[in-house]
Amino acid sequence: MYRCYVIWGCRRNILIPPALLMLATLLASMLASSTTSITNAQIPFGLAAATNIVLTALTAGRILWIQRQSSHVGRGNTYRSHYNRAIGIILESSAIYCIAALFLLVAASQNNMEIFSIGFSIEQQLLTIIPTFTLVYVGLKDTVNRSTGSTGQEFVSQDPSAFLAT
Repeated sequence: MYRCYVIWGCRRNILIPPALLMLATLLASMLASSTTSITNAQIPFGLAAATNIVLTALTAGRILWIQRQSSHVGRGNTYRSHYNRAIGIILESSAIYCIAALFLLVAASQNNMEIFSIGFSIEQQLLTIIPTFTLVYVGLKDTVNRSTGSTGQEFVSQDPSAFLAT
């Protein structure tokens, strides 16, 4: 959620839909945990996947929009690889989590506790691995850029559209 907030120029109103989805996920999870049936887990995992998709769409969509605007001021090719790389990282990390959440949805709908337990354990591991994977991926890509003689110029502004004013 923080990435989306920063990419959108620290505008709080853009976080209303994902925040409502997160709140609905929390409430559905609390209600589902009061019962012993795993079929009740379908709604919380479905809402979690929907929240992830909405946040990913908002973040990647904003980056695409900024990329489009930069091409109108003559800087499109300069930063195109940076934008494409950022979108790729966001989509890859989101896709892994969404696939795991959809697996749990299917397992819960089959009412198979063994498969659901295995999937839940895998998802818990993914929740800790995905951020680390993202950091390592960015670090390795930066190392490759420096070793190939690239300028290594990175865009570090808090507001990604700030370079349009220059």
